[in-house]
Amino acid sequence: MSTTGQSVSVVGLCGSLRPGSFTRMALQVALQGAQEVGAQTQLIE
Repeated sequence: MSTTGQSVSVVGLCGSLRPGSFTRMALQVALQGAQEVGAQTQLIE
């Protein structure tokens, strides 16, 4: 939760369709970090 009492949502947009995409991996790491501090996350491909 943020200091205002509202939840934060973070969306990662991935345009790469390649298996093993480094972009997708980086987004997953970033979203995991956001989730660990209380944000709601979603990866959109």
